[in-house]
Amino acid sequence: MEHFSHEHPLILREVLKEDGEDRVCYACLEPITGHAYSCTECDFFLHKTCGDQPRTIELGFHPQQPLTRFQHPPRGSSNCECDLCGRLWWRFTYSCKPCRFDVCISCVSGKIRQISHDHPLISTDALKLDGLEVICHACQKQVKDRAFRCSEHCDFLLHEECLGLLKSFILHFSHPRHDLVFHKRPPFNSSMSPCDYCGNSWEHFTYYCESCRFKLCLPCASLSAAHVPPEIEHVLHPKHRLSLFVRERYSCSTEPCKCCGQFLALLAYGCDLCKFNICMSCASCALLPQLTEPSFHEHPLIIMREALFKCDACGANDKDLPYVCITCKFWVHKSCALLESRIQCGSHPHPLTLSYSLPEEYVKFEQSCGICGQRLKPVYWVYACSPCRYFAHVKCATRGETENFRNGESQIREDQEDLDSNLTSLPIMSYDSRNLMISFLRDVSLKEIQRGTELHHISHGHPLILCDVSDNIGSMETDVLVCHGCTQAITGSFYACSQCSFLLHRICAELPHEVQCASHPEHPLVLHPKVPDSFTLFCCQACAKISNGFSYRCDPCDFEVDLICAYLPHTVSHEAHNHPLQIREPEWLPCNG
Repeated sequence: MEHFSHEHPLILREVLKEDGEDRVCYACLEPITGHAYSCTECDFFLHKTCGDQPRTIELGFHPQQPLTRFQHPPRGSSNCECDLCGRLWWRFTYSCKPCRFDVCISCVSGKIRQISHDHPLISTDALKLDGLEVICHACQKQVKDRAFRCSEHCDFLLHEECLGLLKSFILHFSHPRHDLVFHKRPPFNSSMSPCDYCGNSWEHFTYYCESCRFKLCLPCASLSAAHVPPEIEHVLHPKHRLSLFVRERYSCSTEPCKCCGQFLALLAYGCDLCKFNICMSCASCALLPQLTEPSFHEHPLIIMREALFKCDACGANDKDLPYVCITCKFWVHKSCALLESRIQCGSHPHPLTLSYSLPEEYVKFEQSCGICGQRLKPVYWVYACSPCRYFAHVKCATRGETENFRNGESQIREDQEDLDSNLTSLPIMSYDSRNLMISFLRDVSLKEIQRGTELHHISHGHPLILCDVSDNIGSMETDVLVCHGCTQAITGSFYACSQCSFLLHRICAELPHEVQCASHPEHPLVLHPKVPDSFTLFCCQACAKISNGFSYRCDPCDFEVDLICAYLPHTVSHEAHNHPLQIREPEWLPCNG
């Protein structure tokens, strides 16, 4: 082939070592093994992949426009710094001249040699890394999208955006006098030395100036001057603007930040007139949207630097940017800081009002959340309806059930009407076991069968005949007819044995062999008919009643219920309450009936 980088024709052949040493590719400077392009007249070699690279490429790191291939770095310099791997480079380079963006051919070929790691890096989907949470070695944050990992299967991973941040050296606006050199670890004795910009402890990738002993953590090194204005306004010091200044390194002053209480780093914001100074982390938070007029609180809420804290609203421990009321001394999540003062919740017919603690008159009684049933701790915020003595955790009240108060009630009413039309209605006014069974067994369809029809049932050795309560059956010795299946009184049609006193509701005789029970959704339950005149009893695990009738059973879980409880609907409507009632696990809660 004729190649632009060499004056002689190149031939594809197997390249062998010479005097035990590897041949080196002219384009990427990597050793050559196997077949490659070589010149028969001089000592010139190219990997096949390097020789076949196109003149222009499109790269995801630089989507603005294609990159053009050059034999040497453009713009007249003898070398350049690769914007992906951070190495100084002087051979085949892909560049965008207007953006001054340069990438060495090794990075374009798929394996990136980064100054932060000894082995090449390859692209990967971080979500497929054994399903585990993975952390970027540069910024120490979780990797969720596309990333780069070690090709030799080391435990090393970088965000795609962090890969482009790691250079051999940088010139940073916070230290314009000298270049800052990249170090994999802080080059000083303390393993947790603080960053001179933000003041936070840092033990990972660092930029360092040996002459000035100036240290910069990677998150701060990624900031540009556009992110750091010379002056800011802060809600804790509304009288004057705060100006950026540089403290003396060996100053005897140990004045803390007026916002978070941490000692100030070399760079800080302050007001000379009032001697009011804050650290860079708190200053950065001040540039975020503040809650100057929260809907539920009379004082402004200030965003503080990232910290591990317990939210005073919901009680959850978290590492986040907390919202703080300096006056009332509480810390809350952003989601809790945005809570509405009044909401309409689907679990209660009246609007609920936000309270910063359980009302004092109810503290001496143990109160439970009206949604999850768990005990309420008096110190945390609640949504309350005091006239009804109804309280709920703020998270429970806002978890997908809360609607804006202005349109909440009408929406709930419409949803309620649609739902109620499909639900079983309780109580059944004239108590009748047949009515109860029919109400619960909506899905059991009865066939059209004439009276006198015989049925051979698995629970009985004699044939059963379809009868009606008006029929005179001689074997019956009592006026009260009881079903041997559900043990309830019989009205209407039923199956009877002409040779003994065995009776079954027609609906009990035609039940399916298996059923999916609302009180035991894990496995289907299997029908277990009892032998007539048997004294075998069981306790229904739904209603706790003793029975000698038929049951539905799950043998692996040793779970057994009677026929009526096996067909309990998951949701019913009841005249005693405005909302549907759902079946759930038993708890030590008093019955409202």
